[in-house]
This record gives sequence, C-alpha cells and structure tokens, in this order.
Amino acid sequence: MLDNRLRTILDCLSENEFVSMDTICKRTQRSEKTIRKQLTELGGILGKNGAELVRKYGKGYQIVVQDAQVYSQFRAEEKPLGYYDTSEERTRYILSVLLLQNEFIKIEDLCEKLFASRKTISNDLRHIDDYLKGYDLVLDRKPYHGLLICGSELRFRQCMGEYILSLRQQGDHIRTQYFAGEEIIDRCVIEKLNQYGYMLYESEVLNIILQIQIALYRLQHNHRIALSELDYDSGLKEADIDTASICAKYLQESNADYVFDIPEIKYLAVLISGKKRGSASYPDNIVIDMEINQLVNDMLASVLKTFSVDLYEDFELQTLLRKHMFALRIRLQYHMQFKNPMLKEIKETYSFPYAMAAQACTVLAEYFHTIVSEDEIGYVAMCIALAFERKKRTTSRRNIVLVCESGTGSAKLFQYRFEEAFSDYLNRVEVCDVHSLLEKDLKEVDYIFSTVPIEFNVPVPIYQVQYFFDSHSAGRVKKLLKNMPAQSVLRYFREELFFTDIAGTTKEDVLHQICVRIAEKADVPDCFEEYVMHREQIMQTDFGNCVAIPHPYAPITQQTFVSVSVLDKPIHWFTHDVQVVFLLSISVNKENLEDFYNVSPIFMLDEEFVQTLIREKSYEVLISVIKKIESDNEWRT
Repeated sequence: MLDNRLRTILDCLSENEFVSMDTICKRTQRSEKTIRKQLTELGGILGKNGAELVRKYGKGYQIVVQDAQVYSQFRAEEKPLGYYDTSEERTRYILSVLLLQNEFIKIEDLCEKLFASRKTISNDLRHIDDYLKGYDLVLDRKPYHGLLICGSELRFRQCMGEYILSLRQQGDHIRTQYFAGEEIIDRCVIEKLNQYGYMLYESEVLNIILQIQIALYRLQHNHRIALSELDYDSGLKEADIDTASICAKYLQESNADYVFDIPEIKYLAVLISGKKRGSASYPDNIVIDMEINQLVNDMLASVLKTFSVDLYEDFELQTLLRKHMFALRIRLQYHMQFKNPMLKEIKETYSFPYAMAAQACTVLAEYFHTIVSEDEIGYVAMCIALAFERKKRTTSRRNIVLVCESGTGSAKLFQYRFEEAFSDYLNRVEVCDVHSLLEKDLKEVDYIFSTVPIEFNVPVPIYQVQYFFDSHSAGRVKKLLKNMPAQSVLRYFREELFFTDIAGTTKEDVLHQICVRIAEKADVPDCFEEYVMHREQIMQTDFGNCVAIPHPYAPITQQTFVSVSVLDKPIHWFTHDVQVVFLLSISVNKENLEDFYNVSPIFMLDEEFVQTLIREKSYEVLISVIKKIESDNEWRT
C-alpha cells in the first residue's frame, strides 16, 4: 500500500524513459537524500508487484515491467493522490501501519507520510483508541519512542483479522504483500482438516486461512500467544489438539520460522474447532457435557417465558442446538467471528424463529459476558426454523366438506383449487351440493365451506366463501385451518407512542428520552428503562436499513406495544447507523406474536418505506404501509 510520499514519486516515473534525480526532486520539492531513501522503499514494493525500478548512471530511474498483469492490477488498486485527505482515510492508514508494525512508530513519521500536522494526527488517534477498546487493546504512547498497540496477543490477532477483512480490496493487497501464501496453508492445514473428517463452511475457508496467515506473520516477528490467554475450560476435544499438532508440524516443515509451542498449537486448535461445522469422526455420539446441556435448557426456557412457545419436547431441536453449541461455545469464549452468508434471507423468511433465537442468545450473552452477533443468532434461528417446519408437517389436519351449487365439473375444479391452496392443513376433502348435505354423516367433519347460503342447522361450523376466492379470503381460511384467529398487528402501534422530536447523539441518550416519553403515555413499571438498557448491553439491536429494535430484557408490561421514534439525524448504534427506532415491549400475559414477527420485518427491511418514513415523519404513513402488507400477504400467512 503506497502512501502519498511514494505515490508522488511513482507519478513522476515512467515505463518508457529514464527520469533524472533532478527532475524528481523538483516535481516533489524534496531533497535528493530524501528521494533516494524513498526510491529504495518504492523499489521494494514494485518488486513484489510485477515491476522493477532500474537506475542508470547519468540518466536516472525507469520502471521496467516484468509481469504486466500483476503490475496493472497494482496500479489499478492504488488510490490517487490525496487519498488520505479525510480523517477516516488517515485513520484507516494509521491503523494499518500500527497493526503491521512490530516496533514503535513516531508521530513525526506519520505526519511526514500523510502530510498532516501533529494536531491532526492526534485527533485521528482518538478514533483508533475507541476502535481498539472493542478488542481490549490500548495504544501505548511512549515518549521518544512513539506509538505501539499493546494488549493480549489473542485479541490483537482477532483485531487484525477483522480489520483486514473490512478493508476488502486493500485487505487483499496487505495479505499479498505481508503474509504467507494461501497455497502453503491450504496444503498444510485445509487439506489435513478434510483428511481428518472436518467439514468447514465454504464461506469460512478464506477466513480461517487469513487467521492462520496472521498467526504465522506474528510468529515470524516473535509475537506469541501466552498460555494464560487460553486457560478457559473450552471443551476442546483431544482430536482437535491432535489435528492442530499435525498441521503445525507441516507448517514448520514449510518454514523454519514457524515455531509452534504448546500455546500456539492450542490456539490453532481453537481456530479449527471454532470454525468447524462437524466432524465425521464423531458426528452422532458426542457426549453432551453439563455446561452445554444447561445452556440449551436455559435458552429454551427464555423462549418459553417470552413467547409462550414450548420447544422442550422437540428432541431433534435440543440435539441440534447442543451439537451447535460445541463450536459456538469456543467462538464466544474467544470472541471469534463466524459470518453467516444467509443472514438477510433468514431475517426475511424466518423472522419469528430469528426473534426467538435472539431471545435465546441473551442467555449466552450473559453467561459468556459477550455480545452475540447477528450472524450467530442467524444460525440458532435456522435450528428453530427447522423445528417449526417439522411441527407444520405433524400439525393435526382437518376434515372438511365443500358445498357447491355448480355442476360436477366446476365443483371438482373448486375442490382442486382448495386442496392446492391448503394442502398442508387438510386430511380429507369431500364435495357435495346443498341437498346432499342433509344426508351426510358429519361426525368426523371439522368445517363446512360453502359457496351458497345454508338455511338449515348442521352440527359443524359453516363458513361461506367465494368460488373464486381472493388472497384476502384465502388468508382467513388458512388462519382458520391453523386454528389461529386473524388479528392485525396494527393494535400494537399506538399514535401516542409515535415520536418525531427525540434528540440525542448517542443511543443511550435516545433510549433514555424514548423511555421517559413512553412512561408519560403508557403504563410501564419503574424498571422499564433499566430493562431496556440491560438488553442493549448484552445484545445487538440495530437491524440494518437505519432501523433499531430495542426492547426490555424480559416481558415486563401488561400490554404488548411498539413505540416508533423517527430521529432528525442518524446516530451510530452498535454496528449500523440508525434513524428509526422501533422499541418493542412484550406483554407478561401469554400472547402469540407470530403475526407480528411475520409482518414487521417486511416493512423494517424495506429501504423505500424506511426512507419515506424518515422523510415524512408520519404515523399515517406507517399505518398505511402495515395495512397494505397485511392485505398483500394474507395468502401466505
């Protein structure tokens, strides 16, 4: 990665002719001594990117391209002059230097590289201090020495990995320039993992390669994991440590600088076990330890208390969660990131299971004293969604009679359409006309659906429907067959709890004001705000799309309600910027909230609607959108 100094010199040079030292000095307005030093630095970078800096006495310097494709990519990736003009750009550059630097770096050197004053750099360093706090790291400022990141080596590597991934294309450039090649790790580690029965998520292979690249880079510069950093009772399997030892052996054979002691082998085992999806060597006969067993029980208890959904009897779900907890426990203990490429689809398609998973993960957040990421919640939601799908298949099916006045052909067509629309809920379907209904045995019939009025009494509930039923009526039929009365979620959104004048620059300020306003309009206990703030400390509540959905840690109010606040300006929440806050409070009374969680993500994830609500700041806009969504989606509810 080139800074402004080297970029300026590179722009002076040519691939077609030699450029004299005098010309370079005049164009850059720097001394010959400084230019010679910087040309040496630039030559080293060009040598790694398909070109060579050639010097010819009496003529000057010229770039000789040796690999046109590599060099072309290098030039394309380099940012133009002035790339570090903003605080964000300077902060990004400084943090990259500090993470890759293995010794103190002076502020004066940063000022020279970035053409910025000491005051400007000092202000930028405050942002870096805040960033490092998230990893329990500090930026040490030592007089006459400079700056150096200090703290746990384990957390340093995690910080480095997540930061490089966030840089995307620039991160790829850092990996190419500073780290061991992927092919070495692929040959020594990934192939061995496959050989020993480990099954890694495809999306995580590059991530684990990067983590090992960083470990090797740090080992080369004599930065090692301390055994005290890995003293958790993490449940590492002996097979994981044995596999890590074998991988370490092959890495050491590839490069003598890679010396793995016991802590480093254990760290490699943590990386392996924290990323694995399963192991062919013990897929079904895992011995469940007491810790995992209790955590899963507590997670299901939390779901039951909040949503009145009892998942205890689903043995398959409990087994799946307990297996999932083996790797998840390690990731939470060691603050490891595990990306979920299906997160957006999970939120949209399985919004109710996702809400239950988020509640279940509050148990993990408190137990491990860490925030459980959206990605991890998404994986738990998939386990719960599978349980829901299994339950649908075993739901008691209905026996119904269709009464139709039309002829045999049209009656049969009506039956086909009914069976196609509601097949998941039907056991036996019979068709007859009105006169035949009097003679029919209705002992085992649950409902009668008729396209014509029935004037006489029968011992079975009758529902009149249209022959060509639309999505609205079809949705009501489906709810009836599911034994779920249709109810609109509009009842949760009260106009007096719609706020457009909440001010604040932090999420704590905003939530405090919202809670105060809610207390003025609704019946909430004195500990309402305390419960809301507690939830914020243990769970991520920003949803993306400028939306946050905070709520109390546990059900605490007599009624379920949603307070909607539209802020004047977006504020940083946890991961995302937020401008619309949906504060949800769930009733202590048992209530089925599946409809709410099926409908609400549709408009919360709709970028056009959210931007309209921000612009209009109108309760009527909110209500009209909810009505339209409920109308459009009743068929599939």
